[in-house]
Amino acid sequence: MKKISLISCGIFLLALSGGLTSEAVEYPVSGVTQGDIGFEASDNPPATPDPDPDPTPDDPDKPDPDPDPNPIGGALRFTHIPNISFGNNNAITSRTQNYYAKFEQRGAENAASTHLYPTYFTVEDIRGGTMGWSVTVSGNGIFTEENPTGKTNELKTTLYFSNPSTKSLTDLDPILYGPEMSNSENEIAVTNDSSSSVRLATAIGEKEQGYGKWSVGYGSTSTVTTGKGIDGTGTEGNIDESKKGRNASVKLTVPNGQIINTKSLYTTTLTWELSDSI
Repeated sequence: MKKISLISCGIFLLALSGGLTSEAVEYPVSGVTQGDIGFEASDNPPATPDPDPDPTPDDPDKPDPDPDPNPIGGALRFTHIPNISFGNNNAITSRTQNYYAKFEQRGAENAASTHLYPTYFTVEDIRGGTMGWSVTVSGNGIFTEENPTGKTNELKTTLYFSNPSTKSLTDLDPILYGPEMSNSENEIAVTNDSSSSVRLATAIGEKEQGYGKWSVGYGSTSTVTTGKGIDGTGTEGNIDESKKGRNASVKLTVPNGQIINTKSLYTTTLTWELSDSI
């Protein structure tokens, strides 16, 4: 204790004699450092939800749908392309008939149940900057049925898409930065010509379009077929439950002059192509 007391006394005397000085520091104080970050294109980015393509959803709490578990591509890729079902209970008629697609039923992150979404595809572009891309869909318009006898029956059709909308998961303005829709004011048709192919969307790099994640949907879950009338889109008459509640913006036209069977499903193949050039 005596040693500590002597040291303290010595410091006090030095201070009085000017041997220990202190300059006042003015605050705030500041210093300069450097931060940096670099990027590279990722061929295996983490999966994130797709943007809900529904422009006027009937369920305001509906979450964004989960992406497909196996995306197609690398830093530019599809995270979802749709199967399109027109149901298995459509009534046969003796005239040219229109049938409408069922809504996609998909799970969503942290959702307790599935939700309905319009027919849509999603493109993710994280190559860096805006390099441009385009999407086409092709098919031959032929639906094929293999009946129990082993005989193959074909049905010629035309598939139509209309009322497209875009939504970004990257919070970019779709008017300024979203892809451009092909023939957005009218229907786009995949006909029964050999290898019929149509362009659905184009992101032009020079216009700074297409960066990030974009969903392109056709129709809305709040605009559905009534089930009334000849093809289910009328306003009067009895309701045909098999035509009610479908997506009015994805239509399959089956021309007259063909024999339609009811033994099994007719199926076709659609090819969705994502290109890094326009």
